[in-house]
This record gives sequence, structure tokens and C-alpha cells, in this order.
Amino acid sequence: MSHDGKPNWQPLSMLPVITKIIDGELADAVEHFACLEEARSKPHVLDDETLTRSIKLHTDQFEFTEVFKEQLERWRMVDPTPEQRKEIERLVMELKKLQTMLTKILALAAELSSGTIDRILAKPAPQLGIEALERRGIKVDDNLTAEQVYAVIDEVRKEQFGDNTKPFGGSMIKEKHLKKAALIDARMRKLEAVGKNNMEILTEMADLMPDFMTLIKTAGSHGMDELCARFGGFYRYAQILEYLAAGVASGDIEVPK
Repeated sequence: MSHDGKPNWQPLSMLPVITKIIDGELADAVEHFACLEEARSKPHVLDDETLTRSIKLHTDQFEFTEVFKEQLERWRMVDPTPEQRKEIERLVMELKKLQTMLTKILALAAELSSGTIDRILAKPAPQLGIEALERRGIKVDDNLTAEQVYAVIDEVRKEQFGDNTKPFGGSMIKEKHLKKAALIDARMRKLEAVGKNNMEILTEMADLMPDFMTLIKTAGSHGMDELCARFGGFYRYAQILEYLAAGVASGDIEVPK
């Protein structure tokens, strides 16, 4: 492009350069679309910045395909050799494929943008609680208050783990585990009580994340089940992390430190 925004039309001798550009952009677009497709079932591994950057890049690329299209049309008119004409016709078809692929990328990026980690963290805790229950096949009235949502979650927790007032037989947890879990539980309940959203909760719980990670490593799965059964706030905090990261141990999302 020139300084005034108008295309600088190239001589036919630049055909090999344009070939590399179009072929390269098509290959990159196919690869990028595959990456987005892989994230389709877990959009929480993406953030707003990544998708915004992707949308801007591929929008710009799509707009520039019209310049390539016009350039190829101009070369058609300058009496190319048979080999050059064959390559021009091939590039015309590849350019159509590129436009189609870019359109797919933009559509999928727009679709995924509603489920990024940023969008999930911005949701209020009761909404995430409702969604977590519905993923388990439990229909919850959207008009419930936050307290009512938490009450339903606690009922599900009791059904899953048993009476939370009694320790499991042969407890796998130690006093140090209980102290850490109780601290997390108390902070979580306090944040919920003042209406903090999940982004705010994770920010204000960041100093307790090392304790949570220690519990995962030292209490074991049965111990974590028992802690969730005893402490409702701890259980809901674990649910937020499960929703965001599909399990803390999955590694899909880095846990705040």
C-alpha cells in the first residue's frame, strides 16, 4: 500500500512473491482454524485479548484479499506466459479458499468470544452456580436469589458427599488440612456475602491459592471430597475453579499465584 492508502500494483515479475504470500496465508489460516476448533469444547482456555487480536488480524487479511484479487486480474490482462497464466488461475482459486477460511475463522472466533476466561470470570457467582448445576442435569430457576442458589448447591453437595456434619469413616484429612480449608471457606463466604463476582473472588483469594494447591497435593481426592463435604464455601470455590479450568490439575488454565 502507498502512503495514501492506495495499492501499489506490482509487475508480473512479482508473481512468485505473491504466490508465497497467498499460499502461506492459506496454510496459516487452515492451522489457525484447527486450533480454534480444538478450543470449541473448552473456550475458557482462551482470553478476550487473544480472540480480539485474532479477529483484527484476520479481518485485515480478508480485506487485503480484495487487493490480491485485483492484482491477479491485472496480471491476466498483460499477456502472461502459459506457465504464468496457469499459476495465476491457481492463485485465483486459492484466494477463494483463503476468503472462505478467513470467514470461518471470524465466525468461530465470534462464537468462542462468549465463553472466554474473561467472560466467565465476569459472571456473578450465582450464575456460575446455576450453570454448574445444569451441567449436572439439575434445572434451577433463574429467578432464585444468590442465597437460594447456594442452598440448592449445598443440597447437591450433601447428596454427593453425605451429611456434611459428620466426617467420613476413616478420614483422610488431618488437622492442618482442616485449618487451610476453613480459612478458604471463611474467605469465600465473606466474599459471597458482599456480592463479589468471580473475577473479584479469584483476585482476593489469590493469596490462598497456594494453600488450595497444597490441599490438592496432600489431602488426595478422598480428602478433597471430605473437605468439600464439610465446607460449603470451600466447595463452591472448588466449583469455580473446576468450571474455569476443567479441574485444577488439568493444566488448561494457569492458576493465579
